[in-house]
Amino acid sequence: MQTQTVSQVAAPSAVRYSAEDLGLIRAAKLTAWLRTEGIDKRDPRIKANLQQLLAAMSDNEGEPAFSKESVERIFSATGSVFLLKVLRNELIVRDFVGFAQTIEMLFEQARQECKVGEVSRLTPELTQADPDSWGISLCTVDGQRLSLGDSRAAFCLQDCSQPITYAVALTEKGPAVVHQFVGYEPVGVHHEGLEIGPDGKPFNPLTGSGALLTAALIGSPQDPLSARFSALCRVYSRLLAGGSVSVHTGSYLSQREANYHNWAAAYRLMELGAFPPGAQATDAMDLHLQLASFSIDCQAGALIAAALANGGVCPLTEDRVLSPAATRSTLSVMHSCGLGRHSGRFAFKCGLPATAGVSGCLLAVLPNVMGLCLYSPRLLQGRVSARSLHFCELLVRQYSFHLYDSLLHNRKLDPTGRLADSGRARFDAVSTMLYAARDGDIACLRRFYLTGHDMNSCDYDSRTPLHVAASEGRLAAVQFLCSVCRVDRRLRDRWDLTALDCARILGRSKVEQFLAELDNEESAAVTLASGKQSTTGELNDNVGKIKERCNKESSSNEMQDGSDKDPAGFVGSSKAGSIETGFVGSWSSGSERQEDRSASFEYKGRDEADAQFSSGPDSDGEGEGDDGEAATVTMSGDGCRWWAI
Repeated sequence: MQTQTVSQVAAPSAVRYSAEDLGLIRAAKLTAWLRTEGIDKRDPRIKANLQQLLAAMSDNEGEPAFSKESVERIFSATGSVFLLKVLRNELIVRDFVGFAQTIEMLFEQARQECKVGEVSRLTPELTQADPDSWGISLCTVDGQRLSLGDSRAAFCLQDCSQPITYAVALTEKGPAVVHQFVGYEPVGVHHEGLEIGPDGKPFNPLTGSGALLTAALIGSPQDPLSARFSALCRVYSRLLAGGSVSVHTGSYLSQREANYHNWAAAYRLMELGAFPPGAQATDAMDLHLQLASFSIDCQAGALIAAALANGGVCPLTEDRVLSPAATRSTLSVMHSCGLGRHSGRFAFKCGLPATAGVSGCLLAVLPNVMGLCLYSPRLLQGRVSARSLHFCELLVRQYSFHLYDSLLHNRKLDPTGRLADSGRARFDAVSTMLYAARDGDIACLRRFYLTGHDMNSCDYDSRTPLHVAASEGRLAAVQFLCSVCRVDRRLRDRWDLTALDCARILGRSKVEQFLAELDNEESAAVTLASGKQSTTGELNDNVGKIKERCNKESSSNEMQDGSDKDPAGFVGSSKAGSIETGFVGSWSSGSERQEDRSASFEYKGRDEADAQFSSGPDSDGEGEGDDGEAATVTMSGDGCRWWAI
């Protein structure tokens, strides 16, 4: 069969056009440009709009042409914004041309490197498959599509139909009903045998016995088998954006006659009373085998996988076919059980939900990104396509598609722009913090602090929230940032200014006084740490400054809101202890989770120091802190060192 290359998907002479480039674009260039983005001109989301656009405009020579304004006007009138999303490069895969070229390279690499495996001989129809067939198709959640190789070769879904049956049953009946009859645990053997757990239920819906029970749950047992089959055909048609499916009659009859394992499982389940009330094993078997005999190609399979990646919504029609909860549960079971005995290897190396059939079909899902369908009849151990497995491993080595890949700490490529989006989110968080500091919004700053954000984050001018709060004279915000968040007051902006410098230049006297006193206290602490001589008078002066500042802040906040706490958490108390020389200072810091937590520091002379940390009344009123104990540290020597508890 003829191999389809990327040049058929992305015209080599086509150029990526942004919205600003579209001053006047002719129809031929538009369709070529859409192909570079992976969008087919027959896409149902734009087909009608393109016809209106081309009918509405033409130049003097009679060849259709249009401008950006015309596109916006026509698409606004029809209520469609998809083409504008394409113009703004907002699709999930930003550089689709480069991505398509890489996929083609991996496609050829898998063809050359993997030539192992044998065609299945379970039925006469399977033995007739061309062992050298190799095709792939992908579809993103935005409907960007790429097909390579024998993507139009027909094959039967086989076991790949089981996840869809399970998802339909979950959508119709809900997990509480479905999992009365089937579990969701992996099993060590593939989809054959009587995989029934100790609770009398099949291990999961992707085994032979589990697939029979989920098929029995479709519709009502009182409905004719033809009506239940027709309902499932309509589901598949919606998943395929209005496409049709058909049963390969030869494959269905061959399986019906020779599938002894599933027949044995069906009768064993009937003996155990495992079927839903009123359900018949023969009807469930017929429905299951008809679904397994659905004939599709890679392009149709990619649409099915893309709907699973898109939360049950068909990307091309935006039709919700499966519920989000059912889709999530289906992907979870596919991740742990989708490839039978190969599920562990695939989860370890590729980290993607997937399922495979003995026809050589493999469906892989990248949640919220895309779905893939691969076809190669050469099977590994008679069950899973060897070449498809190899391609998926190559794909995950190249791109950050493994579910547990870190977007920040690996060198893989990310075609989706998720890393750029996370960077944009961090930028938005910094902007919000700066605005909160400007407005003195303590509640907003506290939310960022409690959720683990870096309160020293800065903008392009290297201005931190402390710089902004000091410049605006927001004393309460400055107190909160310095005393609760413990931000670095020494950071300088692009003009080499600290927060204290900003307050001094702009005349914010209260902020300037507060920051200057903090610097003085820090200098005194450094003096103690360096072992320099400090007289009793100097130490008592420091105690006086601490008392004065705490009492001033306490009285100021009482005047503002009648509380003995200011927004920064200061209680404003200082009490002396029974000491010979030196000072003792105590303070309390409050938060939303612990209202009162006090710590005291006691200094005795120059040659001996005692540090005692005690927890004051906790929020529960029992008089103890986190551990209910006090810690005492005694140090002797030439000087006193600085420490924190």
